[in-house]
Amino acid sequence: MKNLLVALSFSIISTPTFATTVSCVGTEPFWSVRTDGKVLMYSDPVSRTRPLPITSVTQAAGFADGFAFIIKTKSTRLTVIAGECNDGMSDETYSHHTIYEMGEKVLAGCCNML
Repeated sequence: MKNLLVALSFSIISTPTFATTVSCVGTEPFWSVRTDGKVLMYSDPVSRTRPLPITSVTQAAGFADGFAFIIKTKSTRLTVIAGECNDGMSDETYSHHTIYEMGEKVLAGCCNML
């Protein structure tokens, strides 16, 4: 019983791993977000890339995995929803729309699953 409690405690506090790599971009202002297993990395032209540990990944109920989901860190939230998206600056078409929230700052952009 003691071993079971230790195992349960570990799984509750461990950082979730997000199996799919998500690469997102936005313009005006220019920014990017990429997931890499257990971290989300935010970058923009002014600040350094910041790796943020992923605290949760929630799939939208009623849809296939990967259609709509939210990736959270301690201080940010990335909402991703399937649907053709264009960044408005290039001819590239992306597979998903995204909203990235950092405190009071909200950024909109496009993502691809890698």
